[in-house]
Amino acid sequence: MTASSALAYHDFGSDAGYDADRPLSALETLEALSRDYSYGYDDDYEQDLDWDRDYMEKDHKYKGKDYKYKDRGYISRRYRNRRLSRPYSDDRNGAPKKPTKFGIVVYPGFQALDVFGPLDILNTLSESVKMDLTIISKTWQPVSTKGPEMKNIWNAGSSFSQQIWPTATFSTTSKDLEVLIVPGGIGAFKIDQEYIDFIKGTYPKLKYLITVGTGSGIVARTGVLDGKKATSSKAIWNWSVQQGKKVHWQRKARWTVDGKIWSSSGKAAGMDMTFAFVNEVFGGKNSTNVANLLEYPRNRRADFDPYSNVWRTTKSNGTMTRKDKMRNNFL
Repeated sequence: MTASSALAYHDFGSDAGYDADRPLSALETLEALSRDYSYGYDDDYEQDLDWDRDYMEKDHKYKGKDYKYKDRGYISRRYRNRRLSRPYSDDRNGAPKKPTKFGIVVYPGFQALDVFGPLDILNTLSESVKMDLTIISKTWQPVSTKGPEMKNIWNAGSSFSQQIWPTATFSTTSKDLEVLIVPGGIGAFKIDQEYIDFIKGTYPKLKYLITVGTGSGIVARTGVLDGKKATSSKAIWNWSVQQGKKVHWQRKARWTVDGKIWSSSGKAAGMDMTFAFVNEVFGGKNSTNVANLLEYPRNRRADFDPYSNVWRTTKSNGTMTRKDKMRNNFL
């Protein structure tokens, strides 16, 4: 019995309502995966089947093979094995170890949801998976969501902000950090060079680098995104693009993955990306359990990005209206 077949017995049989004493059929496998991948027996079940068939068809075309869809139960054994084993690949001999050492960089003016959205997902995950978190900043002083004063940008005169205490500085951060999260926020526009240097120096040893919103603009300044795909906050798109001319910026993407670099659009998109990351690295069961506990109906399509239309990032600068240009270039 292969590792994948064993997983079909153990991980999906009983959860999906099937007899765990026999292997799953092709359709049963696809049904179990679709249901487990989301938040249970959901309304998107048929859409999941369509998405998986589309994925298989593209996979066959990419390899120069003909794809013939005969019935709903058709699914290649090779594809089935990949779908079954990948989320749980760490259980197999010789597979890479799951990361446990997480860090997040905070700076004055960070976006609260960019930080606490992904962190609450990981907080919940850490209740069942061993993980350690380091909150990293330039100094030991509390870091506020209130950023530097900027002309003509959201100056309502409010006194409304939150603070977070770092647990490490750049010089005291552990060298065995495996995952680094870089959030966006208004403070990204005037971030100190020390943050850029820290990210650049830490990157080579990381297993994963994750950016949310304009955090990709910060990372672009280090040069590590050169030649790689990335996306950013659509509301402040042009600023991020200007930080890295050699980055393959994706104008329409909820999130992107290129090697060990994950990047998302702004704010709430960071949560969708984090769920996708948990699904990829820690398995579909964990991502589903966390989503259910948080009662969060996550978006599972990286290419579903309605805000690229709202903020006109899908159009070239030459076709933007004057109002759009002013809104997207307010700095």
